[in-house]
Amino acid sequence: MLATPPISICSGASYRIVDVDGGLLQGWDQSAGQTTFTLDVAGAPYRVIGEGSVLVDTARVHEKGLTSRGQDIRVWTIQHHPDGGFTATHVTAY
Repeated sequence: MLATPPISICSGASYRIVDVDGGLLQGWDQSAGQTTFTLDVAGAPYRVIGEGSVLVDTARVHEKGLTSRGQDIRVWTIQHHPDGGFTATHVTAY
């Protein structure tokens, strides 16, 4: 059975990260391992729970489905936003 994402997200669109594990994202290391972050999606909070890894100047998080025994449902790339803070972009990854 395939995991179904809880909401529709535009691939390639960047969403501002509001918090990571209940606090502000300070650096890439907070995205490594088990992580939880909240995105602002059209003014509504969207919580991402997944497994992250740090790359050279970004991080990648594999979002896990809560009702699908932990299957990957999306891949996010986290990067610095030019105005400060961080954004997450849904990317297609095979």
